[in-house]
Amino acid sequence: MSYHYLESGLPYVWLEDGYTIEEDEVYGKLVSIEDVQGLHDAIGRFIIDERRTLIGAEFRFLRTELEWSQKQTASITRHRR
Repeated sequence: MSYHYLESGLPYVWLEDGYTIEEDEVYGKLVSIEDVQGLHDAIGRFIIDERRTLIGAEFRFLRTELEWSQKQTASITRHRR
């Protein structure tokens, strides 16, 4: 069984392991990720290594993970052209 990790904001991230799912009477399905930072690092490396035009969700994911402002992101993007 795999888990569609929509919390990443990316439509293509599915987890094969490294997570647990519990059912709670009040809250329903609760998902726990063993190493969120490691997972997000791996996703970020995948996005960068693909060397293609980023989709909006990938751009937002990287901006969030790197804690960049829109101004910082624009500055870096401008230098890459």
